[in-house]
Amino acid sequence: MARWAKVDFKQLTKLRDEVNKFHGEEFPKFQEKMEREMATRLVLKALKRTPTDPKDSPGIRAGWSIGDVRYEGGSYSIEVYNSCIYANSVEWGYLAKDGRTLIPGRFMLHLSEEELRQDADKVIEEKLMEVLRRGFP
Repeated sequence: MARWAKVDFKQLTKLRDEVNKFHGEEFPKFQEKMEREMATRLVLKALKRTPTDPKDSPGIRAGWSIGDVRYEGGSYSIEVYNSCIYANSVEWGYLAKDGRTLIPGRFMLHLSEEELRQDADKVIEEKLMEVLRRGFP
């Protein structure tokens, strides 16, 4: 029989070990970091859309907060909220004091969330490629 080639699997074994290490130790950290970054981006986008009222300083703009990252049911989640009492009314709209005039909502968080969803894949892919380049030279 003919001999085709001599193969050294050390590099392949090393790559396998690095991938297993990344998946076991570093990937959960990466996921948690991405949750925080996406939440921060969401708050920044919502802040741009949040109205300011000179009588209410700092009010609704200062109310934006980010909760802790939680891991439940195989997925990560993080809560973004506004602690201002009337933030929900400004977000979705409300009836004026006369009871007949509808003040339309500003959809600060809703629109920001939709915008972030469009950008999310690109942002996550860029960050993941950075991590992979560092880990696999």
